[in-house]
Amino acid sequence: PCGIVVGRMHPQKGILTLLEAAERLPKNEPWSLLVVGGGLETEYGRACREKVRQSGLEDRFFFVGPIEDPVPLMKACDFSVIPSHSESGPLVLIEFLATELPVVATDVGENTRMAKEVEAIQCVPPRDPQALAEAVQRLLSMSQGERQSVGSAGWERTRGLFDMNLVFPRWEALYLEMSRS
Repeated sequence: PCGIVVGRMHPQKGILTLLEAAERLPKNEPWSLLVVGGGLETEYGRACREKVRQSGLEDRFFFVGPIEDPVPLMKACDFSVIPSHSESGPLVLIEFLATELPVVATDVGENTRMAKEVEAIQCVPPRDPQALAEAVQRLLSMSQGERQSVGSAGWERTRGLFDMNLVFPRWEALYLEMSRS
């Protein structure tokens, strides 16, 4: 199974916490993680790459760099991770759900509210590599079909909130109603 993280290389994004979690994942099972986003040449990006090297995770943890449209790559993955230490309402959470990926996210910002509504999101405390590793391990222990089922159910539960084909007609009706008042 392959997981994906999308976000710039910045301390608040929690990539080092994810790396600490990855060190706790089973070495005898196949898994990999892709990190998509800019900032690889920042001090934090260099520290993350060095941590991968020191941890011996070069064959499992891959820094892809910035991609203009990460959605095709998301669709090729089996699960997603948002290890942020702080967030407001990350757009990437909606993108992960729309691509029907189960999500492990930290219990910050809108992640918390969405996790209460969507079973496809497991929330863990921020800056807690052990809890993050346990949540990722739960996804790794699922079959591909189980992960797909969880991801599909998550999108079905949230699609009415974010699918533009469903949302725009409601907004338009509201604007028309308000303009008549």
